[in-house]
Amino acid sequence: MQNLGSNNNNNKHNHKNRKTKKSASAKLFLIAVLILLSAFLAVVCYALASKDDNKTPSDTPEENQTTSSSTGESTTKPQTTASATSIPETTASVTTTAKTPSAPGIVKIDSDNWELTLVNTKYRLPDGFVPEKLLTVVNDCRLDSRVVPHYIDMYNAALNDGAKLTPFSGYRSYEVQERNYNNKINYYRGLGYDKTEAAVKAATVIMPPGSSEHNLGFAMDIVTCDTWFETTTEFTWLRENAYKYGFIMRYAKEKTDTTGVIYEPWHWRYVGVKAATDIYQTRDANGVEICLEEYLEIN
Repeated sequence: MQNLGSNNNNNKHNHKNRKTKKSASAKLFLIAVLILLSAFLAVVCYALASKDDNKTPSDTPEENQTTSSSTGESTTKPQTTASATSIPETTASVTTTAKTPSAPGIVKIDSDNWELTLVNTKYRLPDGFVPEKLLTVVNDCRLDSRVVPHYIDMYNAALNDGAKLTPFSGYRSYEVQERNYNNKINYYRGLGYDKTEAAVKAATVIMPPGSSEHNLGFAMDIVTCDTWFETTTEFTWLRENAYKYGFIMRYAKEKTDTTGVIYEPWHWRYVGVKAATDIYQTRDANGVEICLEEYLEIN
């Protein structure tokens, strides 16, 4: 009987220990779950905050399509018989709501070297500038009539190699560029930047009116206006062949300090076959070549 009582006491003691251990394990498990849940919520909150803080605006399809471009792909080759489009001079006054980041000089186009005309925030086209003659390529995108045959030749050559250089945004009027630029200034003002800071930041994304190669009629945004374009067959083809038709990638990621413009793999500018070839031949082992400012030795 004494042994039986002892065993009962031992059983009660063991049962109490097991109960205590289960309770401790449950508490530890609950604490671990709470810690993991807190960590997860912290990561989510941080990611959302980072997304908002680091969001960098770029030319949007809406901004670029104000020239009546379309993202629908054409299944036929563009023809050199595209009809000319006469652009009447505007009678509306052109004003800007913010000054450009620097005091630019006014560009005078040399008729003998028109394809090398440099426009940027330092060298600006006259207010309300319109090319003498514009031609439609495809998708209602237009370029200076002297550039169109070269783009069409490049388009057809790429198409034969399985790459489709669908025009996304070509010529943009002075007024459209002005509106896009001012909209970007207002975007940065809304983020808390003052007027001058907003103008400077906006100019790295959208060129001020008169400072854009789209105003000049020499540049085409191809397929899209997003950096994912650099992963496409079209981009690869352009990097190796565009110079043969007189085009260069105008805004390389390695040259942003010189051009003052963000990386734009979609933006291709006509400079003539000789200049494009010269620039292509400066390409180093990393694929970096000089930009137009460096080629012209103009700062």
